[in-house]
Amino acid sequence: MKSATARQTPSHDLPPKERIYDAVRRAILVGEYPPGSFIEEERISTAHDVSRTPVREAFHRLHAEHYIALVPRRGAMVTPIGLAEFSGLFQARLMVEGAVIELACARQIRPSAAMRDALRRLQSFSSLRSPDEQVDYLAADWDFHAALVELSGNPVLQGMYSALRPHQERVGMTARPTVEDLHILDREHTALYDTLMKHDVESCKAWLARHLDTSSPRGERLTRL
Repeated sequence: MKSATARQTPSHDLPPKERIYDAVRRAILVGEYPPGSFIEEERISTAHDVSRTPVREAFHRLHAEHYIALVPRRGAMVTPIGLAEFSGLFQARLMVEGAVIELACARQIRPSAAMRDALRRLQSFSSLRSPDEQVDYLAADWDFHAALVELSGNPVLQGMYSALRPHQERVGMTARPTVEDLHILDREHTALYDTLMKHDVESCKAWLARHLDTSSPRGERLTRL
């Protein structure tokens, strides 16, 4: 099996910097590069048969999105995840998504086809047998919640929310969801969708708070994406 570093993206038409960004980002998420480790620019350049220029461009994007830190005279270090990032992520999501739920219910806006499709993708996971499957699950989870925020019709708010995605991926990959965890998450996602469909603002916000419960101990909370 190829390592995440060497994995090719589905589209071979992407520019080198995009292909390298995708490959290194996924390698970080699946644990090939654990937090605190350094990624060698030369190794990535050789693995992808490109010059160092697109590697540096990819690294700068990964740095901007907090996947790595560029350390002078040391290179690219995978950013460790702290408790502040963990709790801050769920607090930010609760504030943004809660406000969108209020707006959508007040305006009688129904869940979109994109939200429904993401829910179906989430429901297709009966277990997460590998880090790669967990990355794919997190992508579906992100699409579900991003589709919720899109109901606001506010491009500025959507842009602000999209900046949370790297944090969602990094924090989400520290979890080790069990089959029972997935069942719980499935019930929560389904309840969010159904109560939003009924424009039941109080029930929908209650399910969101349960889904993004920031008061739970860190170890327990990390099993809830």
